[in-house]
Amino acid sequence: MDSPIESVGSAPPARALWCGGLFLPLFIVAVSARALSVEPPPDIHHSALHEAADRCDPESGRGFVDALSTDTRTAEINRLDREGHTPLACAARNGCLAVARILLQQGAAVDATDDDTRWTPLLQAADQRHADMVRYLLTRGASVNVRAGFGQTPLTAAILGAVFTFGPEGDRDDTVHALLDGGADVDLPGESGWTQLMAAVFQGDANLVQLLIRKGADLAIRDSRGKSALDYADEREEHDIRNILVNRRTMDR
Repeated sequence: MDSPIESVGSAPPARALWCGGLFLPLFIVAVSARALSVEPPPDIHHSALHEAADRCDPESGRGFVDALSTDTRTAEINRLDREGHTPLACAARNGCLAVARILLQQGAAVDATDDDTRWTPLLQAADQRHADMVRYLLTRGASVNVRAGFGQTPLTAAILGAVFTFGPEGDRDDTVHALLDGGADVDLPGESGWTQLMAAVFQGDANLVQLLIRKGADLAIRDSRGKSALDYADEREEHDIRNILVNRRTMDR
């Protein structure tokens, strides 16, 4: 049953569904084209260097750096945009080694981040599974066991992967190996006390679970909910992983 609802502004009436004596708006509401076209204001802090990193354009990036005065160079190279990204973080997220090299050679802070998210360039690269970028940042002194605002570590980020991907296709296993070879703490807890082993169980990857166990992962650790990696394997009905964990626990006794 339809019921007229007073229109707002220039929008036509909304449609409602009669259900149990109540009008439930379906939110099939016609919104003016003008409202749909509204965009956020441009990010005045997203500089030409950020753009060069986003496009992986080393020529433009070098030209911009060379044009900077000595007094402003460090500040511009480490400028945070609205999302809390430095140009190096953008390069790391996009897997752009050429721009990353220019920035670090010119004094970019390898672990620079904002105070809220605390996502360093290494975390960005690990999240996107850009293994070569991860290795390069580690050679330049990036902190491999840094934790972000919600507790994410580079190793956890690499295991779980990004929701939205940037740059070339990533390689999870190569990235995980790069972080482990770079000294990543296999038991460093992430968000809610999650360990890397729990993240691997969540991914349902028996080979990754075995790798972390070989690297010394502690099967007895429990998260803030009091659950272990074995508990999550049971919950998710990961029978092969459960057998691996049980056998390992038996060997350790």
